[in-house]
Amino acid sequence: MKYTKTMSVVLVVISVVVLAACGGGSDTKTEQDETVTSAATIPEDGVITTESGLQYIEIKEGEGLKVKPGDVVEVHYTGTLEDGTKFDSSLDRGQPLSFTVGAGQMIPGFDEGVSMMKQGGKAELVIPPELGYGQAGSGSGAVPPNATITFEVELLSIDRPDPPQEVAETDYEVMDNGLKYYDFQVGDGDSPEIGEAVVIHFTLWDDDGMRIQDSVEMGRPELVPMQQGLQPGGLVEGISTMNVGGNRQLVIPPELGFGDQGDLINPNPTLIVEVQLLAVIDAPEPAEQTQVAEENYTTTESGLKYYDLHIGEGASPGTGQFTAIHYTGWLTDGTKFDSSIDRGAPLPVTLGVGQMISGLEEGLAGMKMGGKRQIVIPPELAYKDQGIEGIIPPNSTLIFEAELVYIYQPL
Repeated sequence: MKYTKTMSVVLVVISVVVLAACGGGSDTKTEQDETVTSAATIPEDGVITTESGLQYIEIKEGEGLKVKPGDVVEVHYTGTLEDGTKFDSSLDRGQPLSFTVGAGQMIPGFDEGVSMMKQGGKAELVIPPELGYGQAGSGSGAVPPNATITFEVELLSIDRPDPPQEVAETDYEVMDNGLKYYDFQVGDGDSPEIGEAVVIHFTLWDDDGMRIQDSVEMGRPELVPMQQGLQPGGLVEGISTMNVGGNRQLVIPPELGFGDQGDLINPNPTLIVEVQLLAVIDAPEPAEQTQVAEENYTTTESGLKYYDLHIGEGASPGTGQFTAIHYTGWLTDGTKFDSSIDRGAPLPVTLGVGQMISGLEEGLAGMKMGGKRQIVIPPELAYKDQGIEGIIPPNSTLIFEAELVYIYQPL
């Protein structure tokens, strides 16, 4: 169902891998009385065709709020092809889908159709290819190229986030390039430098006040490399003068933001970002493989071997906990095939949820903050007889050295 890059990745390369409640009282009544603009006159056959070509058929009218751009909605849906083949369903998974309306997180036809609904309503959306998966089809292959698809959608809930905190224009500090910032709280910890990385919580809005992403609601912070040339560049510059513990609002002009990348958000927006700087991760030294005597390894039942080059301090992270690691991987002939150190950015990892090959998941278990470990992973716990073309040959044993550089403690 996803249509564009996640905003967490958008904040860095920036997965933005997040918050507030609906209004009440008289405001709620006003919003409940709103009608779907494009459906002001419903044809006799009940099919509303919008200017974009979407067909909207209301199955059940909702009685709650009318959706607005920026709302975080929760829906159940079932998607079918023209021949009736079901290709996706949140009902089958038993888990509703949550997304921000108007933020480019979904295919355009789904986004538009949900924006016409009220809470508690149910509708059928007939989405032409140009508003769906287009000439390419879906990445999974479930939706073929140039397919018209149909979704039956039930709108379960609407969460209307708060707008950015109001700051008087005269209170902003203004940089020479037009970037503006205001400190709600000045931190007293380290300040980041180019080449390091930072861990932040953030909320992102466009200049219409539409909230695009919120890391707290996502349940995990964002890891941002302090590198020139990443988008939005104003984020890196705005964070560079913060200290750990600080909380700042940034107003980023279009030329320092996403520019005209309209597949992410509206073209040429001014961005408003509220940032909490949680940690600074130092730039590591270049990696060289450590030679470890065979008798020094610990061998697990699975055949994995590991050796602690340095034992960290404190508790080990648990399943589902957000962490960051620096790592380098080699083949047994000494060929380096991957390194977060070379890229200048630690790898954000949520442990125990299947994000990594099983050998690396197992090898990281039990490490403590600041610990560094060499892990020797047999093929059956890595890429088996498939390998990765041009990078890792089939049936390869892999050697990783990994350092646990951050463990997130929820706010």
